[in-house]
Amino acid sequence: MLPQNDDLREMVATTLQGLEETLAAELLRLGAQKIEPLKRAVKFYGDLGFIYKANRSLRTALRILVPIHKFSAANETALYEGIKAMPWSEWIGLDQTLAVHAILVKASVTHSHFAALKVKDAIVDRIQADKGRRPSVDTRNADWNIHILWSQDRVQVSLDSSGDSLHRRGYKVNQGQAPLNEVLAAGMVMMTHWDGKGDFIDPFCGSGTILSEAALIAMNIPANVFRSKFSYQNWPGFDEDLQNKIWDGLMNRVREFDYKIYGSDRNLRSIREAQENMEHALIDDYIELKSCDYREVQKSGPFGFIVTNPPYDKRISANIEPLYSGIGTWLKHDFPGWKAYILAPDGEVQASKHIGLRPSRRVAMVNGSIDCRYLEFKLFSGKKKEQ
Repeated sequence: MLPQNDDLREMVATTLQGLEETLAAELLRLGAQKIEPLKRAVKFYGDLGFIYKANRSLRTALRILVPIHKFSAANETALYEGIKAMPWSEWIGLDQTLAVHAILVKASVTHSHFAALKVKDAIVDRIQADKGRRPSVDTRNADWNIHILWSQDRVQVSLDSSGDSLHRRGYKVNQGQAPLNEVLAAGMVMMTHWDGKGDFIDPFCGSGTILSEAALIAMNIPANVFRSKFSYQNWPGFDEDLQNKIWDGLMNRVREFDYKIYGSDRNLRSIREAQENMEHALIDDYIELKSCDYREVQKSGPFGFIVTNPPYDKRISANIEPLYSGIGTWLKHDFPGWKAYILAPDGEVQASKHIGLRPSRRVAMVNGSIDCRYLEFKLFSGKKKEQ
């Protein structure tokens, strides 16, 4: 039931809304088979080595789940018995810890926390019956992370091979104010199809998440090169030699980057935090930072890319129109020949309508709890209404 070396099996990579197709394309390039985009996830097939490779290199995945068992459960008792019937004592050591996460879809139980507790009880009761002791639970840093999807009367049990969410890259020493999720930032960059050929600007860079992800992409550095711990390393059959061989192979694909990445923010503290993050990630030589208003930023060449997430929260919603109108005017007059990509709040605010430029593409996304639209603008000379 656990992954073996040459065992080609189903896996599921979870992601954020709007990034499903981008993640599917990543998986295809990485060598996954039978790829099927789902809602906030992508199903695919791979072997044991692919688990090691996917966790290390995927930029737009949050977790890599490996389904190990499916059964029917009409109620909580059937859920408990179905989980307890699995050979947990063959896998989980008494000195290891576990955590359970449950997602419910039209199940007979409505509270996911209650379902997770029932699953936890079933697992530790089975191990207690087999070995005379119970392993401990650790909801923050468990050795084993078990994922339950209970949809109507069907239960799918998966092992979370990642542990910490894959957006926790490990390169940040400063989170900054309202930090952008690294997976979202990477997806924003990848959706532009920027491959490092041409300059790149984020005029509202904050602590530098978009800039950092852009640098990693430009040099083909694996997304989680700064992480060394993943849950799959605690599984029986973990092959450290195979893992290291795969990781070395990924690093052999790192390339040079000839263009420049520019970041600016009028908050000097944010620039200092971004600089520390770049230095910690060893990418500061490729990124130029400046504390200034976005309107002081000028294009560095005839073509390039702007990717940004302008500041927004409820406190500044009243000023949303002049900010986004100003951004539209700045882009039109100062950046002909470039492409601009803006993550803008949607819903009642609808910041995009104030930009005054016609987007060539828009994708629905969620940034934290805020509904957004990711907008693409191809910038030419001429009137706003013509663009």
